[in-house]
Amino acid sequence: MPRKGIDISGKKFGILTAIKRHDPPMSFMWYCECECGGKSIVNGTHLRSGHTKSCGCLEGYHKHGMSESREHNTWIGMRARCFNKSHRSYKYYGDRGITVCERWLEFENFYSDMGKQPDGLELERCDNNGNYELSNCKWATRIDQLYNRQNTVKVKHNGKICTMRDLSKASGIRPSIIRGRLRLGWSVDRAIGD
Repeated sequence: MPRKGIDISGKKFGILTAIKRHDPPMSFMWYCECECGGKSIVNGTHLRSGHTKSCGCLEGYHKHGMSESREHNTWIGMRARCFNKSHRSYKYYGDRGITVCERWLEFENFYSDMGKQPDGLELERCDNNGNYELSNCKWATRIDQLYNRQNTVKVKHNGKICTMRDLSKASGIRPSIIRGRLRLGWSVDRAIGD
């Protein structure tokens, strides 16, 4: 009868969490989830000894030397939101079907496409329902991101999709006033005084 080994379910090793023992006969192997969203099957001894600390994503850190960079942290967060079901924001990303393009599963490709992360800017998807990929991403301010959320009111004006903030900048009228006028049934042109 094979030995059961040490129960490490739920314990964290590096950025891996042991979820459950892999099916026998490999009773010393563990199914693990990584903070980056990756999954792997790892020998329990390697976990406990510190030999294996990630699904493989950490090995890439040494290649590019950017493991402590803002860009790498942004990349890790992007992957976690899309692939890690226990991440606090997964319900807004992965659960809605938002994913990361295949090219960006490698940090080097992400960095090559997006470049250095400018101070004060964060990764934003232009289309809130679109995936993380070069054609849909840019560096943006936190305020710009707040106006690109699912619940942001957007209207069409002069053939362009605009937020209340966009209309306010163009007209000089506060967003709350424009929003109130639109709720009363005013046309966009009338609401901004065109």
